[in-house]
Amino acid sequence: MNNSDQIISILSFALFVMLLFIFSISLAVRYRKRKKENELLQTSYLLELQNVHLEIKEEILHHVSRELHDNLGQIASLIKINLNTINTEPLPPETGEKIEETRKLMRRLTRDIKILSVGMHKLNPDQPFLEMARNEISQLNKTGLFTATLRVANDFAEPQQEKSLMVFRMVQEVINNTIKHSQATELKASFFCKDDASVIELQDNGIGFDTGKASSGESSGLVNLRNRARLINAGLKIASKPGAGTTVTIQFT
Repeated sequence: MNNSDQIISILSFALFVMLLFIFSISLAVRYRKRKKENELLQTSYLLELQNVHLEIKEEILHHVSRELHDNLGQIASLIKINLNTINTEPLPPETGEKIEETRKLMRRLTRDIKILSVGMHKLNPDQPFLEMARNEISQLNKTGLFTATLRVANDFAEPQQEKSLMVFRMVQEVINNTIKHSQATELKASFFCKDDASVIELQDNGIGFDTGKASSGESSGLVNLRNRARLINAGLKIASKPGAGTTVTIQFT
């Protein structure tokens, strides 16, 4: 084999190796691209599935809320009216005491139904955050059990769209905890800006609690609050002591 044949063989082999290398790179790029597309598709599917589950859950909660308010609430009110018309004077003392205790239970039942119907009303994920917050305060006032106020500073910046529903759920969780545990009659909500961050402060005049003891065995409501704050990288502070009410502060950017 002469020199020219050797050169041709070497060049041919080099060309083959180069083509093989280019082909391998092309396959790798296509594989990565397809893998990324599949991952994006899977992520989109999971997000869509999650949205569907949330929509179904919201519809169920809305239906239950409506049933509680329209049907059970009305029945409870009628029972309470009938109990109030009973004259306990001619009855034996024991019977009168039982009737009075039943009246107290009915008042409590009516109160709980009102609270549940408020906490389960339907949400629109596309609704502006402040509008949802104002509606929540309005619903709370309609129960007649609380005096709730909302103050919004001019410099308050609403949470970004991807955080809006999560922040609102945190506000709703605080309100639900206030309703269930605080025995409060007033709730003050303040939205303002501090150190380039948006701040939500929720303060009640309830019985308060020992935060040191609560941290060792937190309720599901407090656990939900901390988990949601961690998910959106928000600050969460709970200040309370027995007999002095509770203040919850949520801070986000």
